[in-house]
Amino acid sequence: MRPIIYILCFLMFWSCKDNLDKSTDLEMLEEPKSDFMDAPFSAEDYSIQKLEEYVDLIQLKNDHPDFGKTIDKELNTYIIDSLTALKYPKGFKISNIRAKKKEKPLQPMQDIIKLTYTVTTREVTVKDSIIAIINSAYLDIDGTTQISRSIHFIK
Repeated sequence: MRPIIYILCFLMFWSCKDNLDKSTDLEMLEEPKSDFMDAPFSAEDYSIQKLEEYVDLIQLKNDHPDFGKTIDKELNTYIIDSLTALKYPKGFKISNIRAKKKEKPLQPMQDIIKLTYTVTTREVTVKDSIIAIINSAYLDIDGTTQISRSIHFIK
């Protein structure tokens, strides 16, 4: 019985040895490169994504008022003052978000983008808008340049 097991083990190791590619372990550990990482993430796309996150937080606060204090801290990172906060009735949804970049930013590393969108409530559907101010900075991390962005919304 033992010789049969030895023969099977030998055949298994020998067949696995032939199937190895010429790749090394380091090549296997490398992350596959995608076009997503090479493509620049535009300020318009960033502002739309952050507006959706902001609205999701408002809806979460409306659905779960017991988490209000925690969510309010997060919401305050998106707005400059309490007058800027979006105030729509419970159960609202936004759609058709469009971004239009303003011509003259206030500072060199700043983008001002006007976002228009449709607000749908149970009673009515209206168009509304908000302005996104995006401040950008270039950071050098381990020899690669990264972009750091912060956003604030104003009415």
